[in-house]
Amino acid sequence: MRPAGFVIILLVRKKEIGTFPKNFSNAKTAHLECRDVASTQPWREEGSIMRHGHLLLAFLCAVLFGGCATYSNYQTAQVLDKGEKRFGLGLSFLDQDSEKGQEIVYESEKVFIPEFIFRAGLSERFDFGIKLYTAAFVLGAVVDGKYQFLDGETFDSAINFGVGFAGLEHGGAAFLDFPAGLLMTVNFSEAFSATLVPKVILRRVSADAGSDTGLVYGGTLTLAFGKKSKIMPEIGYFEGADILGQKASFLQYGVGVLF
Repeated sequence: MRPAGFVIILLVRKKEIGTFPKNFSNAKTAHLECRDVASTQPWREEGSIMRHGHLLLAFLCAVLFGGCATYSNYQTAQVLDKGEKRFGLGLSFLDQDSEKGQEIVYESEKVFIPEFIFRAGLSERFDFGIKLYTAAFVLGAVVDGKYQFLDGETFDSAINFGVGFAGLEHGGAAFLDFPAGLLMTVNFSEAFSATLVPKVILRRVSADAGSDTGLVYGGTLTLAFGKKSKIMPEIGYFEGADILGQKASFLQYGVGVLF
């Protein structure tokens, strides 16, 4: 098994569409193709973020030089209290398997995705979050809102919706996502819960050689250990439904920490 820094390599034969940036071989694979990260710029710490500043700044260094879009969840259906704020870190691995087409041959590799997470409570039943992540040259952000419509003793449920953006430092391609999910949490105790999240993502891919829109759908299972601070291992599976003429499946697994 190769190190986590190695990512999916897509070998594209002939028939390119127009002039395309060198980081992409074909517009039809722009939403799938990633490259290795090799950066020589040092990270400079400038200040701190509350009492966890040194840890968060070190992690943001990994976010800038890490491992394509993230499908992680790292939350439960329970919203934060009004005025409450949480910071978190996530480390995920993404495995991709793609169908072979007449022109494209896929080689599956493991992608390392570090994430920085922030959430804040806005009202009794609504909170919002910001997630920053990277995968190869893709730097991305997701902003989401969560409305909890069911608050029971052993079962909670909420709807989650948001917008995400990812662009490449080199290559001119951009990804615009509109995810929506249903969070269903079973509380086994005050310190342990399990959350199932079926989700659909409307994805728009834009590049110099063309643009297209398609759907990604799937779900995640997230376990949460702890009361105030939480350790959250999870696993998720998603499929791309004919996005830009190609199909692919994604298995993502990792662990997140909220404090």
